[in-house]
Amino acid sequence: VQITPGFQASVIGGGDASPWIVRAPSQQVYHYSNDFSGPRTWNPDTKSSTASSLSVSPDGNPWTVGPSNFVWKRDPATGNWQQKGSLSVYEIAVGPNDSVWAIGTASCNANGDCPIYHWDGRIWSQPNPGSAAQHITVSPDGTSVYVSNSAGTLYKRINNAWSVWPGTGCIRRSATGGAMGIPVIAATMDTVWVLGCDNGTSATI
Repeated sequence: VQITPGFQASVIGGGDASPWIVRAPSQQVYHYSNDFSGPRTWNPDTKSSTASSLSVSPDGNPWTVGPSNFVWKRDPATGNWQQKGSLSVYEIAVGPNDSVWAIGTASCNANGDCPIYHWDGRIWSQPNPGSAAQHITVSPDGTSVYVSNSAGTLYKRINNAWSVWPGTGCIRRSATGGAMGIPVIAATMDTVWVLGCDNGTSATI
């Protein structure tokens, strides 16, 4: 459904009924006004900087990867954005209670897989040093975290370790060789939607 004709977004996130986007190609953050009193429209967030990645918490608070690839969170009370640490990342996934997962930009391997980090509300850390991936997503309740690497293999965090999911992983589609398994939406009860995942247990978009 095209809500606003001609309006293009490169990154979309929404924890509630009012989604947030990063508009292409300006990288400006916008919020959709879903107020029944109207008007329903996309509004630029004038207090945000440009963003390359965006994720929204289950309660509707947006987080972005902004200038210098630092992570920012919007304060719902004031609308101001607060930098969270000084870690350089390129992709984030937000769960409840300010639990954020990210893919870093430094110390990546030759295949382009980069370290996986977690923000616990105070600091960034590597729960599993040596683990690396390219994409990440987390379920709204925070219980399921998925990543995929340069080979397109899908992993789920189980018992504080990354395990291939679901058993054999999600590899590159043999037909094209280039479409990888990229987790985009994680839900509860082991449901995950994946781009380019060609197997019988995960959904293919």
